Amino acid sequence: MAPDIERDTVVLARRIAELGSGERSRVFNMSWWSDRVMDWAMARPEFKTQLFRFVDVFPALTSDNEVARHIGEYFEGVDVPKALDLGIDIAHKVPLGARVEARVARRNIRRMAEQFIVGAGPAEATDGLHQLWRAGSAFTVDLLGEKTVTSDEADRHAERVDELLAALGEATSSWAP
Repeated sequence: MAPDIERDTVVLARRIAELGSGERSRVFNMSWWSDRVMDWAMARPEFKTQLFRFVDVFPALTSDNEVARHIGEYFEGVDVPKALDLGIDIAHKVPLGARVEARVARRNIRRMAEQFIVGAGPAEATDGLHQLWRAGSAFTVDLLGEKTVTSDEADRHAERVDELLAALGEATSSWAP
């Protein structure tokens, strides 16, 4: 019986390999990992809040040491994924750990941003949204930079909203239903 099982296993393995040739395992796709982390984060409100607070302040951080310090401050005492916790712990104990920690943070924030940001301006955004629309996806639009402190900042943001709405109105009028 053992030779039959071995033969059947080889036949099945070859068939699976044949069907999967040219296909890439989702586990090796970084978006698969990003999706898992986002699912994990969304299920943990405290972590999610700290993650988005960190991402919000991140562009203002000017050095690797600032990034490392903020990571430590924002996630101290918060339930974080084991790999992240281990990485933070090690980074704080080794030479050049802050540099590695900041590089990893930058790469992951960039990846996350690329999943949600379709353009830097109205023309680029409408092109990206049109691609989504043609692929059968609906969308919502948020204009980043809405936090304003002065009247001038609020006026500039209002101008940006008007520019984007005009561009979207013009572009979408010619899109297929």
